[in-house]
Amino acid sequence: MSNKGFTLVEIMFVSALLIVISAGMMKTYIAGQRSYKAGLSELDVQRVSKLAIEKMGRRLRNAKSITLLSANGNSIEFAWDDPLIWTPTNNADDITSGFYYVDADNNPATIADNSIFYDSDVDDGGNALQTLVSNISPTNNQDIFSTVTITPNRVRMRFTVFDSYAEDGYQGIDINSVVELRNYTNPYP
Repeated sequence: MSNKGFTLVEIMFVSALLIVISAGMMKTYIAGQRSYKAGLSELDVQRVSKLAIEKMGRRLRNAKSITLLSANGNSIEFAWDDPLIWTPTNNADDITSGFYYVDADNNPATIADNSIFYDSDVDDGGNALQTLVSNISPTNNQDIFSTVTITPNRVRMRFTVFDSYAEDGYQGIDINSVVELRNYTNPYP
């Protein structure tokens, strides 16, 4: 009599082994998916942060004067020449723009309501207000905008942009940049 099949014990052993291997492969796949999503989310935060800091830098670089609006340095207005009507002796062509940090619920810990807005023309009553970056907070409770005390023609920008969708709590990117104002005229010569 020849045995041409597998015993029940052999089939059960192989089945259990396949279940353990499949579970390990599934766990590895799920961890890879989480890592991929976290990487995409971090890239998005970096992209938004980069665009915001570049836009703020470009606008501030061409400013003739700056005004920190709040005692905590979280809003700034600046004047610049409108190139379409600029004349060397006329200040009436100046346009005042601003960056404003808004904490909608007045609680820096809830970052979902915190944003930096850009107003391209303050005098139009906020009609051109646009959101530059959301989910932010001041870095280490420091001012978002401040002048560099050594040279008044420099503005320091410090803030943290958070990824509110991160599964491991809030993860963020610290932004710290100094912009030199090219057209700055010192009001206190």
